[in-house]
Amino acid sequence: MQKEILQRAKILLVDNEIENCGGLSRLLSDNGYRDLDHAAPSSAAAKLDSQFQPDLIILDLAVPDDKGWQTLEQLRNSARKETYLPILVVTGPASINVRPEALAKGATAFLTKPYDSAEAVLLVRSLLETRFLHLKLSREVGELKTRIKQLTEINSGLETQVAKRESDAAELRQDPALLPEMLHNSPSLIFFKEAQEGRYLDINPSFEQLFGLKRDQIIGRTDGEIFPAEQAAMFRANDLRVIESATPMEFEEVAQYADGPHLSIVSKFPLRDADGKISVICGIVTDITERSRMVAALRQSQEALNKANDELETRVRERTESARQAKEEAERANAAKSEFLSRMSHELRTPLHSILGFGQLLKMDTLSSEQEDNVDRVLAAGQHLLKLVDEVLHISRIEAGNLAPAIEPVLLSDAVREAINLVQSMAVVRNVRINELACDQYILADEQRLKQVLLNLLSNAVKYNRAGGSVTLSVVETACGTLRLMITDNGPGIAPDDAAKLFIPFERLCPADSKIEGIGLGLAISKRLIELMGGEIGFESVPDNGSTFWIELPLAEAENSSG
Repeated sequence: MQKEILQRAKILLVDNEIENCGGLSRLLSDNGYRDLDHAAPSSAAAKLDSQFQPDLIILDLAVPDDKGWQTLEQLRNSARKETYLPILVVTGPASINVRPEALAKGATAFLTKPYDSAEAVLLVRSLLETRFLHLKLSREVGELKTRIKQLTEINSGLETQVAKRESDAAELRQDPALLPEMLHNSPSLIFFKEAQEGRYLDINPSFEQLFGLKRDQIIGRTDGEIFPAEQAAMFRANDLRVIESATPMEFEEVAQYADGPHLSIVSKFPLRDADGKISVICGIVTDITERSRMVAALRQSQEALNKANDELETRVRERTESARQAKEEAERANAAKSEFLSRMSHELRTPLHSILGFGQLLKMDTLSSEQEDNVDRVLAAGQHLLKLVDEVLHISRIEAGNLAPAIEPVLLSDAVREAINLVQSMAVVRNVRINELACDQYILADEQRLKQVLLNLLSNAVKYNRAGGSVTLSVVETACGTLRLMITDNGPGIAPDDAAKLFIPFERLCPADSKIEGIGLGLAISKRLIELMGGEIGFESVPDNGSTFWIELPLAEAENSSG
């Protein structure tokens, strides 16, 4: 079924910023999913009425204000009620308490950022498998309903025939002269037999037509003289039961008609002479071959449906158990990785501190110019390696969920000013001018983590700028109660093909032999920290015209910011 899912699955990713879908979109593409589409919250519901009918919707609930909830409700209300359409909601770790409300508004499952790639792919596949199983079951139920309708129509026709027969009998009692006309025109087989020997006294045209015999081949003869021995014996045995009981009776009889065997309901009843003795057996035959076939087909369909339901329940249980085990395995692997990175980082830091300490002691001695240059290189390399170890340790703590932000009102201009002070010396060396920010607004953030993000973004804006360039900071207050800070440089910009790699750990977009320092963790850490604080991060870039990186965080309420 995996191949079928990859070929058929249509996935719609919904996010306020389309470029934010890049990481998840690339993850799905790398795992074989090709039919992907993206939509902003305002246009997502319209996608359900377009030619692109998704099998899975992935909605980032970290949409400002109430737009995330509105979008979730619109998507669930727009989905066709008769089909199962899963909606996977992506939330930040601080949003776990919204899950009951999200379920009530139509969410099917959750993915918490930062998420494990293997866990995300497994969850997507499980939801799509359930979707396709539901579609298959819906088709089978539709076919079953069609067959039930056909059977109902056949039963209705039989009921109409019975009603007409009763009406004809009542009319016949009123006017015996109608009997010959009724016999001639009735679509049912009708016959009269002499009771004592079972010889045919009269038959109607339907009898001749269906058995493929002429009237003179029937009248005056017994069943044994006309039909195969086994069939004739059954007819006669049923006649004798009616004579013995002296009451009307019904039988299921299989008879060989001109076009093959037919199953019929035969109503037989005795007729008495003037002395009250049973002298004639009358029979009315209704062909139920087609109805019997429909009943058998319906029974088979019901059995198949029950089997499909059982298989579906079994597979859902297996998928659920498999997903649970995979999640536990991923969590164990992630914990082991984090533990390994933590231990390795601590093991590396001890000798590094020793190297840096001895280097600083050497620098205090009287050295030649060449020796001093060598010591500076040792210290620079050591500081670079120590920074790398710290960043690896930091991202492992984030992925392990061991970093809980302390959210409080923060004056944005103060945090920006401190970050600018830390990168100012680098800007001077590279001849890059930083335009300071005038802003008196408070935002809700972890002050230490916010400064770390600002330092990463500002240092990138300086490092990847051109000589004599500038870095401009600006803010805009959104209608959703958030504040967006934009950091714009006029460097070489970012190629569209590289956009999806920006926030992936250890991905560096500059050439391998570039002299610009870095290991590709700064933006990955920044993205995870901003999301932990309930915000968003993104960028805009035009090749050869610079880039703008932005972060968006909730504004602090007046009563919080006043203190």
